[in-house]
Amino acid sequence: MAGEHSHGTSPLLRKAGGSQGASEKPGGRGRRGVPIALFSLFLLASAYLGIGGYAGAKLTHGNHRPIDISAASIDPHFEDVAFDSRDHLRLRGWLFHSTVPVPAGLRSRPVVVVVHGYTQNRIDHDFDQVGFAEDLLRRGCDALLFDLRSSGQSEGDRVTFGTREPNDLLGAYDLLRGMGYRAADIAILGISMGAATTIEAAHRMPGVGALVIDSSFARLRQLLDRELRRNSLPGLY
Repeated sequence: MAGEHSHGTSPLLRKAGGSQGASEKPGGRGRRGVPIALFSLFLLASAYLGIGGYAGAKLTHGNHRPIDISAASIDPHFEDVAFDSRDHLRLRGWLFHSTVPVPAGLRSRPVVVVVHGYTQNRIDHDFDQVGFAEDLLRRGCDALLFDLRSSGQSEGDRVTFGTREPNDLLGAYDLLRGMGYRAADIAILGISMGAATTIEAAHRMPGVGALVIDSSFARLRQLLDRELRRNSLPGLY
């Protein structure tokens, strides 16, 4: 009996040992949850980047829709112009020449450069750019209407919301100076994004005669939020 007792295993000990072997290691279930959490974060980050990339591509995509009126329907005294932006994109537009006498008190004929808004082109229907040009011509001013990069007939495929567009306006300024217009006879009218473009280019047009800023955005984020909503895209977060 003594021998049996010394070599056997107590039922109580067997039960205790079995229970300990079957139990999970501390923290095992928590460690299995880590890959799931990381995968979920990866999915969220991918969705965020994907939606952001799509929204950015849509908002900055160029708008090369055809010019839907002819220059001659505005005024027959015009010339087609093509010139380079200061960062070497080819831009195109119309330069109209007034045939009425130079306004009294001026030494030479003034010219007004009209810089269109976002998603528009040289005839910016939102602003009635055509009607404005006709009025300028009747008052003895020449008028330059041109397409910013990525719009109308100008080169480029991305809009930059006034970041690179100042190079386009500066190219227009260089064109007019090269044609003999005095800096003091050049006026710039910027509309919406064109207004922001004009503000950014102003310090690089020494001696320019006048700057007119119409409806520039104060904060780019406000413009982006509005355009995201208009295109049924999620807002910035």
